[in-house]
Amino acid sequence: MGSQRQRRNAALCCVGVVLQSRSRALALLRKIDAKVDGIREEMATKSDVADVRSELRSEIHSLRADVALDIMNLEKQIKEQEKRLSDQISGLRRSGMEYHSSAIGQRLRRLEEHVGLTPEGH
Repeated sequence: MGSQRQRRNAALCCVGVVLQSRSRALALLRKIDAKVDGIREEMATKSDVADVRSELRSEIHSLRADVALDIMNLEKQIKEQEKRLSDQISGLRRSGMEYHSSAIGQRLRRLEEHVGLTPEGH
């Protein structure tokens, strides 16, 4: 009878170990399930992703329009600057030609005086 009692105690002990293992496994599964639920709550839905995509498209179109407007304004400013620069260059050319004409005229008069010629038309 002693050996039968030992076998029963051993069997009960094994059942206890199995029950503890199941209990631990169930506790771990419950923790995992809670974590998965938390992750699901944080995850974006397809609708959320579609909303973000729509917002991004709208912002990109707005940015494109802003960049296009900035480029047009820059081109306008460059053209205005080119015109001013061209006007300044024309003024410098005119001034240079007038200076050289005046300088050549003075040299010619001095040369005529030096040689003793009278200028034509005077």
